[in-house]
Amino acid sequence: MAHLTFHQRVVISVMQRDGKKQKGIAEEIGVSPSTGSRELARNQVAGKHSHPLHADRRANFLYLHRS
Repeated sequence: MAHLTFHQRVVISVMQRDGKKQKGIAEEIGVSPSTGSRELARNQVAGKHSHPLHADRRANFLYLHRS
């Protein structure tokens, strides 16, 4: 399973705030549209936009605590 980098998460956040579509965001960071969609859905803060630091911390926590 590939993990997104912090840089990719920042790009997602900026592009989302600029109103870009999920498909365009995924193409920009080089992942499939479904990966981009999952990242956006998992890491929205307060139901608004993806927050890259929150997303990166969550991904690292889950990676370290997987069974």
